[in-house]
Amino acid sequence: MNDRIPKNEYEVSYLHLIFFVLIFILLLLISFFIGYKTGEKGKCKKVESILVKGKRENTKSISPVKGKGMPEVKTKEKARVEKPVPKVEEKVSRKEELVKKEEKKETIAKKLEKKEGVEKSKKKKYRSGYYVQIAAAKDFKLAEKEARKYRKYFKVVIFTPSETDRRKFYRLRTGPFRTKAQAKSFLLKIKSRYKIKGFIVKID
Repeated sequence: MNDRIPKNEYEVSYLHLIFFVLIFILLLLISFFIGYKTGEKGKCKKVESILVKGKRENTKSISPVKGKGMPEVKTKEKARVEKPVPKVEEKVSRKEELVKKEEKKETIAKKLEKKEGVEKSKKKKYRSGYYVQIAAAKDFKLAEKEARKYRKYFKVVIFTPSETDRRKFYRLRTGPFRTKAQAKSFLLKIKSRYKIKGFIVKID
């Protein structure tokens, strides 16, 4: 008998062996690839869970819940923000109030000045002598207007009514003159030049 293996059989067995080796290598590669993918997914999940935990811890440390966590600590920035800031509208209203108060004071001062002027004119002591009366008015303003017209030509004094006067008139007069003759000559002069009528009054 011949113990030698035929060449065909030897070649077939050799090819089978190579085929099995290749299949084994492919299986190893596939298993390695699957394991690598699953490992990456697990790592990603772990990283995500770590990040989520970190965010939760940060939020807890920044704003703790009342009654459960630590009491709120007011920082300098919060204290600055919480300070009462005066509003623009309040400032404007305060300015308007001040302006109104000043206007009221000015009006009161003007009224007082007018009253003082009238009182001074009433209390004023007129020099004794002869006067020429030109006109008279019940209102002080009208008397002032008339006096301005005549003051262009000669001196005019407004006599305020006294308490004893029955008729309250503001009298426009010029003078005083030492003698009645002087007053009469002045009256004739203004009659001829300015056509102003009047009469002579004596004040002691």
